[in-house]
Amino acid sequence: MAVARERVAFIGPANGSDAERYVAHIQGARNVVAELDGDATLEVAVAWARERAPVVLVRLLEEQVHRSARAVPPPVDPTAPQWPRTPGDRRPERPSRWSVTVDLGPGLERLRAPEDRACCEAVVAAVAGAIGGAEVDATEVDAALVEEAAILRAAGDEEVGYYIVDPTYALTIEVAGETEAEVHRDLGRRIEVPADWWVLVRAGPVDWPVPFPRPF
Repeated sequence: MAVARERVAFIGPANGSDAERYVAHIQGARNVVAELDGDATLEVAVAWARERAPVVLVRLLEEQVHRSARAVPPPVDPTAPQWPRTPGDRRPERPSRWSVTVDLGPGLERLRAPEDRACCEAVVAAVAGAIGGAEVDATEVDAALVEEAAILRAAGDEEVGYYIVDPTYALTIEVAGETEAEVHRDLGRRIEVPADWWVLVRAGPVDWPVPFPRPF
């Protein structure tokens, strides 16, 4: 059964460290149509939201999922766990496994010569081992070098201007951790690369439903 989404209540922590205080707003079809005055306990915020919206979604502190605080009508996403937790809800309070991608970019100029690329890949392999045996994907690097070679080959003896985005090596792995912040801190301590390399760590919960983008 489809549920109208003209009014959806979102409830989330007032700040990142207080599990007792929550804020809430009602999202209309195009913008926010109502906001709770200040912050409140979770129970008060839920009661306020239930009076104003048919769909009420709660995100508890340090959870990566919205829980449905409205039994009828059904939640927009049937995989959304309930608030308060039901006796049959065996989900952990938060994810315990995280899918991580670490992008490492040494810069295209360091990848052109085979001996320079070999040095870069030694660094990448060391990082992959340090974070727990990550798989390494060099697809972007290979594609960038092929693209540059095609440009230069087509130009022949002529000088041409071109721009290629610096490619990255993608390292993927699953790790344990209670929160995304904890995962980032742990990996940050293990990743050692030259200071001018580009590094991006992305982490997402494994098999953990996130019905809506986090509004808080």
